[in-house]
Amino acid sequence: MTTSSRIVGLLRSTLGPVLAPVYGQVVARRNRAFDRGVGVVRVGVPVVSVGNLTVGGTGKTPMVAWLVARLLEQGFRPAIAMRGYRARGGLSDEAEVYRQTLPGVRVLVGPDRARVIAQALGDGKGTFDCVVLDDGMQHRQLARNLDVVLIDAQSRTLDDHLLPRGDLREPAAGLGRAGVVVLTHAGGLAPEGVGALEGRVRGLAQPGALVVRAEHVWTGVRVRQGGVERLEGLPWLSGRGVLGACAVGRPERFLGMLGKVADVRTSVALPDHDAFSASTCAGIERAAALAGAQVVVMTEKDWTKARAHGWEIAVARPVLEMRVEGGAAVVERVRRACQGPVPG
Repeated sequence: MTTSSRIVGLLRSTLGPVLAPVYGQVVARRNRAFDRGVGVVRVGVPVVSVGNLTVGGTGKTPMVAWLVARLLEQGFRPAIAMRGYRARGGLSDEAEVYRQTLPGVRVLVGPDRARVIAQALGDGKGTFDCVVLDDGMQHRQLARNLDVVLIDAQSRTLDDHLLPRGDLREPAAGLGRAGVVVLTHAGGLAPEGVGALEGRVRGLAQPGALVVRAEHVWTGVRVRQGGVERLEGLPWLSGRGVLGACAVGRPERFLGMLGKVADVRTSVALPDHDAFSASTCAGIERAAALAGAQVVVMTEKDWTKARAHGWEIAVARPVLEMRVEGGAAVVERVRRACQGPVPG
């Protein structure tokens, strides 16, 4: 456990029980106002929100990318709107991932998402007929046609505490706004456990909501070595000593998946959204050399910041695929939402 994580744990255990009820009262008042339509802004196109109840990684970025790709297949022209956490000059790591993996799709970045959408609709830089809202569950200022909510099937989300005692941004009753609930990281879990979670979710979500399971699968790796990039199959990692480096919400998830396919000599877990400065990247290379690793493996999101470094060691990024059980039903629900009227 790092020093920062020990400090966070101490603050949660001491101040969390006192501050969480206050936070809960603020959230409740805010949600009651939004339920009445106070402060809710409508834009000129249908909106589908993808979000979650907690802080930390549930897989929103790959889910947004999966939905946008399906909408493109259906003939829609979607845009992605996002706050852009720690954005630099209108850029953020997630935005860069979207721009690289979904060329031609407009990515709109800014904390006032209604404003950036309205501006984009009139700027003549490319039309779009619907918006997928990244991390929009609690961004209720923007009216939406559908809420898609992600729950990590391997976490204790429904039994967790509110911030800052736990990780909940709002009570689990917020699922009452969800039209689709996706249980992510469900692969490999005991069927009875996932089934029990599904039952609890159905009891909280709006009537008729879809509840589906999904898992994140690595299908290959993009390797950058000697200034040349190539795509390799996942077996390329086996037999090579690797250093795992990440700056994501749940580093244990990434490093655990890496340990199943490679010989992990050591790992570096940085704070979520770390900037991967030159000194940080140089330190990672030194750690890899000391551990006898031939490859550094990191996420695509982290690579958007780390690629500026002149890496002498090979750097690999897993190719992530979202596999949604019942995906056709989800696509149909989203398609109907995007064909519906602008929320009002």
